[in-house]
Amino acid sequence: MKTTTDPSVVVVGAGAMGGTMAAALALGGARVSIIDTDGAHVAAISTAGLRVSGLGDVEVPASTDLVGVGDLAVVMTPAFETHRAAQTAKAVLKPDGSAVSLQNGLGNAESLIDVLGEGRVFMGSTRASADRPAPGCPRVTKMDPTTVGEFSGETSERAAWFADALTRGGMPTSVTQNITGVLWSKFIHNCCINAVSAITGLRMGEVTRIRDLAPLRWEIAEEALAVARAKGISLEYPDPVQLMQVHVWRKFTKPSMLQHVEQGRAIEIDAINGWLVREAEAMGMAAPVNKIVTALARGRAHAAQIGTGPAPDYGAMTSEAEAEIDRGERPWEAP
Repeated sequence: MKTTTDPSVVVVGAGAMGGTMAAALALGGARVSIIDTDGAHVAAISTAGLRVSGLGDVEVPASTDLVGVGDLAVVMTPAFETHRAAQTAKAVLKPDGSAVSLQNGLGNAESLIDVLGEGRVFMGSTRASADRPAPGCPRVTKMDPTTVGEFSGETSERAAWFADALTRGGMPTSVTQNITGVLWSKFIHNCCINAVSAITGLRMGEVTRIRDLAPLRWEIAEEALAVARAKGISLEYPDPVQLMQVHVWRKFTKPSMLQHVEQGRAIEIDAINGWLVREAEAMGMAAPVNKIVTALARGRAHAAQIGTGPAPDYGAMTSEAEAEIDRGERPWEAP
């Protein structure tokens, strides 16, 4: 990515956080366009502009199809859509263009590198949060710091420009020499917060005030910290649990996974707690609490999706189940 006075940026996935970031970049001087699969969201942006409560309003081109050619692709889709987003980024980037991800979870960098190549990808993490009460209208719920960096530890021109543009647009952003540690610190934070809120339907500050629930977060954290130590990760903070205790006590925002459950959407559990379980097992370690939380979160998301569709015919489902048993089948043993 060769930076200019106003590099062209394509934001791939401009929902709550992606839309907020798109507005910040536009306000910071970048030429921004948006690709998003939500037709109603794109239509609202095209008609009335991107209106971000708590940050500012901007007019940016938006489409559900490939638009323009960019110097930088900012990937902000849910983690389970990263591979497809990487293909989109490849299609819209200039030959020397770069991509940056600030998504939740781990594994996003690997998906982007698989498609674009290692030299074209850098990463970021944000502690800011947002929701989207209406199409075209993200709303900032907290504006905590954002961090970007290269896996090499070098301070590159592209990362410095990106951080500066976001900061000028109202999203305070810095460059780190330890992006792996920053990503893992946010990952542990998400492991402890997102799924518990999604399962219970409670906001962060509500969960931590329930005595039976609060310790669950610290058991999740201990398993995640054990894996981080085994991998030799140098975390952003020496005591992330203490930091998280303060954070969740004073915050009553809805984590993105809870927002997605309430909307009947798929959730990012496989890039967060589920990813930790797979990583732990690959290293010969166990993460039983995260394994249970992952299963419960999947169940909660499935129930929410059922609730947004036509009512199931439980009578017909019961008849079919009874017929399976009468035939001597054991469908619960199927892979």
